[in-house]
Amino acid sequence: MSQRKVTAIVTSYKRPWFFVDRALRSIEQQTYPPYEILLVDDNDPASEESQTLKKNVQETHPAVRYVSQGKNMKVARARNFGVEQAQGEYVAFLDDDDEWLPDKLENQIALLDEHPDAGLVFGMGKIFSEDNVTHDYTWQHEVYKENPSYVDMLANDHVGSTSHPLILREAFLKLGGFRPALPAVEDYDLWIRLSREYPIWGTEEVLYHKFMPAGEHVSGNPRKLFQSYADIRNTYMEDYSRNPSAHTNILYNMLRQAVFCRSPRMIPVGFQWLYYKLRYGSYSFRK
Repeated sequence: MSQRKVTAIVTSYKRPWFFVDRALRSIEQQTYPPYEILLVDDNDPASEESQTLKKNVQETHPAVRYVSQGKNMKVARARNFGVEQAQGEYVAFLDDDDEWLPDKLENQIALLDEHPDAGLVFGMGKIFSEDNVTHDYTWQHEVYKENPSYVDMLANDHVGSTSHPLILREAFLKLGGFRPALPAVEDYDLWIRLSREYPIWGTEEVLYHKFMPAGEHVSGNPRKLFQSYADIRNTYMEDYSRNPSAHTNILYNMLRQAVFCRSPRMIPVGFQWLYYKLRYGSYSFRK
């Protein structure tokens, strides 16, 4: 197995220490040790949360490099800041309330050995509720594709959560990282841009666990999701126009969120989706 320098990045904002500690320990226990671990504090430095977080990291995880942005900038900017500070060839994010499985990085380095030109490699995850009852594989399992193309990614997010991809740092910086202006799914937007410039490869191995409060589902604010999907559609409209069945799928994502938030946009988007659906059909995902 080749030796590749990986920087693991955890961003944290007002998260109870138990969760942050669990996330950091899961990185420290990797069978393929990362080159470095960064904890990006996204709290206001003057806040009690920031002071407590800094103290706990320094006392409990002395090998972790603690960095602060100087003020709360929200998650997209915090992740971008972490990549700017990173010294590894590859970067891997972990949400501060999730955890990696011990062989997460080892599996991905092996995948990179098979596909050294990849800009991103990804895997699967499992969702757990607070009472440790398994829900199911994460949402990307349903649309898993080993080597999704740019058009595949325009149609649907085959990667999913930021808690598991391993990304070439040079590619991340070249593409400008996450777009903070997007109110949601800024990760999906980055995966689209990466797939346009670099090969993406995946594995069906479970690489991480996602923990959620009991009764919560994998979802977000539907209004923000609608706005973000609409932005993605507008950003890549030229390519959507050349791939109408992929266009059908992004319209469907927009329509679902418009219905959830009872937006009046559901009517025109619904008619657009129905037109494309009847004329072109949905995009077919072949594994």
